[in-house]
Amino acid sequence: MKNCMQWDGIMDSFEYLKEIVNRHKAAFPNRKVWSQINENPLKTESIDRLVKKGLKVIMHNFGSVYSGKSNLIKIENRVKGYRRDAEFFHELCHAWYGKELDDYCYNEQSPFRIYLSMCNNIIAYWIARQLRADPGMLRHAVLSFGLEPQIYDMASYLAFSENPADLNRQETFPFAEEHYQTLRITKM
Repeated sequence: MKNCMQWDGIMDSFEYLKEIVNRHKAAFPNRKVWSQINENPLKTESIDRLVKKGLKVIMHNFGSVYSGKSNLIKIENRVKGYRRDAEFFHELCHAWYGKELDDYCYNEQSPFRIYLSMCNNIIAYWIARQLRADPGMLRHAVLSFGLEPQIYDMASYLAFSENPADLNRQETFPFAEEHYQTLRITKM
């Protein structure tokens, strides 16, 4: 099993990311980041607060990064679809959790500073991929920051399609209730 320093990148499986995060959590159970994640999760209200605080997102030519000093997320303009949204949510995690999930652990006095920096990035991707998979969160975040909606998988289809299939949509026919308690037909 690889550790944080040997992580391959954003396209690893979610289960693999989760395993690395769980190993890191077991090795460093007292890090403040764990309580931050549990007590102050990134959700749609968090996105609204970040927007209200003036956080901006721009596309630019090289890499994706969050700058707390300039209150700015820069997303590499060559990335599209899933990768763009995963990087966007990753940077949103850095913006929301601040120094507790800092890329470079400047405030960390530990001899494991470089290791913790790598782990922070993995934790941010772990959270980001969960958030990006939620159609409501994906839609809210992308539209709140003025990014172009892109459809590339089921979550993005449900978030941005003009007529997404609602698998929970039901029709009830009252005229049939005397023969059947309720007749339900799922419309597609």
